[in-house]
Amino acid sequence: MGDFVVYKIRALEKIDLDDIMTFVKPLIKDYIWHYNALHLVQTDQDCFQGKTVFEECIADEWKIVGLLYAISNAFPVVIQVFDSDGEFLLIEAADLLPKWLDPVTAQDRVFIFRNALHIVPKEIKTPTLTTCIEAMLSNIETEAPRKVQDVIYSKLSENSVCQIHKTQILVPLAVGHLLYYDPQLISHCVHAFYTRDPSALKVCQNIDTFKPENMIKMTASLTRIMYAQLASGRFPVMTPFTMPDKNSSDYSAADLGMKIVIKYY
Repeated sequence: MGDFVVYKIRALEKIDLDDIMTFVKPLIKDYIWHYNALHLVQTDQDCFQGKTVFEECIADEWKIVGLLYAISNAFPVVIQVFDSDGEFLLIEAADLLPKWLDPVTAQDRVFIFRNALHIVPKEIKTPTLTTCIEAMLSNIETEAPRKVQDVIYSKLSENSVCQIHKTQILVPLAVGHLLYYDPQLISHCVHAFYTRDPSALKVCQNIDTFKPENMIKMTASLTRIMYAQLASGRFPVMTPFTMPDKNSSDYSAADLGMKIVIKYY
């Protein structure tokens, strides 16, 4: 499994998961995730959590953070988020943090609350979720310094727009229909191609689930990383596919389309 980000949302009042997802939906409209989208499940009466694999696409990790900030601004919640490196929000502003704060002392002290980063101070000797929430709701100063906030906001701004690459692909009609109705499927197609192994290639050479009889050329939306993974990967022509001449204007679309179709074999 590639790099991932984990997020936990604790509601301070009764909130339905459907309300959160309804709020998020327009914020991710037309966004193409590299691998996993934001996904929340309810684990307790007032707790929701999720995990998103973003692999090489750091922009997806920051998209998640941006959504969490928006959720914290719209709902009475406190949110924790971390990845395989730990408290990565603090890492971004490491030079601006108080000297007492390190990977050990930061544990269970860092939250997103009311659209800002909060760090529960060292005076709270035992930082449980309950004591941290009490501190953030009290007169204790928990909001991170303005310079730290600015670093995070700057990073969010840099990654606020999905870096989409649009390209022509030539695929069987049925695959075209699937991608038209659910553009996010393209990420699973690319992942299946990029992580293929020799045994998968042998199977692909002998299966004709989607015969190339009714081919259509369509515009596909991919992240730049997805496009690079498809375009740079060498792949033998699968039976019963045939490729146009390399000088043909359709060659690139046919090559990309064949690589995408491997997902459905």
